[in-house]
Amino acid sequence: MSLKNRTKSMYANTLQDMLQTETFDKIQVKDLCEKCGTRRQTFYYHFKDKYDLVAWIFNQDYNAVFCESNYEYSEKKLAEILERIKAKKSFYKKTLDEHSQNSIQKYIQNFDVKMGEKVVKSVNKIDHVTEEQLYAIKYHSYGCIGMLIEWLSNDLPISAEQFANNQYKTMPEFLRNAYIKYHSTN
Repeated sequence: MSLKNRTKSMYANTLQDMLQTETFDKIQVKDLCEKCGTRRQTFYYHFKDKYDLVAWIFNQDYNAVFCESNYEYSEKKLAEILERIKAKKSFYKKTLDEHSQNSIQKYIQNFDVKMGEKVVKSVNKIDHVTEEQLYAIKYHSYGCIGMLIEWLSNDLPISAEQFANNQYKTMPEFLRNAYIKYHSTN
């Protein structure tokens, strides 16, 4: 692991530790740096703000599951990312409960919608998705994020496998097929 990624991981681990006893809105960059024994300039060299750090943690979890060379889009892969999120339940619950302009919920929704658009455009060799397709992508994404929050709050008492199965089955067919085709050719 590069020095840059080790430093980022140090901030990520420290933030996750701090969230065991504090709410996300109460944690400030200066407190995070103090716990890490670094200067604020070091933090800002790597991240724009604490929301950027949370997004980096999400991307690390996402990439660990979905960026393998033999990746295949399936319920199993969806269950794997859900298990990673569940393993960091406290972290994700506390950061998803935060509703500022830079919230991780908005970041994940935007990430998911942009990924859906990218996949549909790539597979269909088009420059733009239709308004109907974009609506369906957003509708599915926003619903999945809402259900994820319920699941992490124990308001949806099902396994990661069942959650993944439900998510996979309710995904619009054009989007599911695009993901399958995209990952079978890339």
